Amino acid sequence: MPKLTKDLDRIIFCRGPEIPGGLVFEDNLKLVMLITEIRMREDYNLKDIFVVDMKKFTFSDCQKVSLPLLKKFQVSIL
Repeated sequence: MPKLTKDLDRIIFCRGPEIPGGLVFEDNLKLVMLITEIRMREDYNLKDIFVVDMKKFTFSDCQKVSLPLLKKFQVSIL
């Protein structure tokens, strides 16, 4: 959203990629980290609230998620 909430939070809407062959989990995490890094330098909000459209997310995509990588991602963004 272009404006911050009254609590100075930024709401971000996103959806998964529509790529033939499905989700590439590692590439999406890299993209999220790069965008977050840029926003930390250039935006003046207290926190980000992500609203994610998971309509196209399938069980096949879920099986591609690496749990150790997900844990490292969680530690890095907190």
